[in-house]
Amino acid sequence: MGRKEKTLLASLLLLSSPSLCSAQTDIHRCKVSITDFNIDDKIELGSFTAKVEPEKLSIRTFQFPKTRLFVTASVLYMQASPYIKGSPPVEMILTLVLSRKAYTGVEYEMKNKDVITNARAKISLKSLENAEIETIYLGKPEPVIIELECTK
Repeated sequence: MGRKEKTLLASLLLLSSPSLCSAQTDIHRCKVSITDFNIDDKIELGSFTAKVEPEKLSIRTFQFPKTRLFVTASVLYMQASPYIKGSPPVEMILTLVLSRKAYTGVEYEMKNKDVITNARAKISLKSLENAEIETIYLGKPEPVIIELECTK
């Protein structure tokens, strides 16, 4: 077998490997941004990846510009039943919080006195390409939209 054939065979093996192919689709790329209502100026605060695994929580916190506030974004993947070991996630829960403190466990740590605004959504993973949630912050002279968007 010549060099070209070996290279072609190695390429085909890599492409047909189920673990490598599924690894590419088992990640969501998420970004957090803010948009000023009046000037349509969208600013990306940051981004992160979330690995699609049962009960897997990905959480990131970003400083809200020119304030002492924090934007915390989390992605949690849920199975259809927690009693079936190894079953794949069927939905994702997106949570977005603007607060006076940075959170490491949003649902467990949130306190009414700290939270300015929040949003939460449960989204089916069946044929999901893109998921978005947003909330509106009214504490500036002009309303600001805070958005969490995750794509495959």
